[in-house]
Amino acid sequence: MAGEVVKRQAVPPADELVHLAVAVAGEV
Repeated sequence: MAGEVVKRQAVPPADELVHLAVAVAGEV
């Protein structure tokens, strides 16, 4: 997971938000 966080730092905040939303939706 840590590696994925480092990778996401290179993308726009909006895309990071979408990724976070998808991750949360996948957990629910």
